[in-house]
Amino acid sequence: MTRAATSSGTDLDSWMADFKLARLPATAASGVATFTRLLTAQPALIPAGTQVKTTAGTVAFVVGVDVSNATWQPASNGYLMPSGAGSISLPVVAQTPGSIGNVTAGAVSVIASPVPGVDSVTNPTAFGGGCDAESDAKFRARFGDYINSRSRATVGAVAYAIASLQQSLRYKIFENTSASNSWMPGHFVVVVDDGAGNLTSALSACVYAAVDQVRPVGSTFSIQAQRSCRS
Repeated sequence: MTRAATSSGTDLDSWMADFKLARLPATAASGVATFTRLLTAQPALIPAGTQVKTTAGTVAFVVGVDVSNATWQPASNGYLMPSGAGSISLPVVAQTPGSIGNVTAGAVSVIASPVPGVDSVTNPTAFGGGCDAESDAKFRARFGDYINSRSRATVGAVAYAIASLQQSLRYKIFENTSASNSWMPGHFVVVVDDGAGNLTSALSACVYAAVDQVRPVGSTFSIQAQRSCRS
């Protein structure tokens, strides 16, 4: 701990590497961008990877892939705005990870990649989820949690396993309770979200795998999104 307290930056990273710990990386902000046009007689294709920027051009975002979107065309690797449609809302993610991508509503207004038939773009709501790389102070604090959780099979060990997955996660651990919030000895519930109230299937699977490595022998557990019935 003394060595960690007197190190910073890459020196701190090298010290933590001796314990097989790595600094949590920055995460990219994401949100929804709405593309609009004046003439709607013909369909228009917006390819995945289309780049949009803030008005000042300092922050760039790219259109992502959402196969659940009804306008997604796999063969064309893009979204088809049908004839008669004047706008389409698509998922975008910041090209540079970090809090810089958490822009306010209306900040995005430049289509950096030409899209025939599309005139403008904006973000009706603020973007979120962008987080800078773990700071030295937070890295040191997590190292303390790491040392204190080495006994494993404890609430602290489960909490450390979850917190080490990525930054901004919010979670609570409920012991001896079932998934339906009733008394169930030997079962615990982990209520978690990404910091913005969301729990994707991918994140749920990652949390489950991490907790499974440190759970007490003979116990069972489940992963849930935030629920108003829990406190």
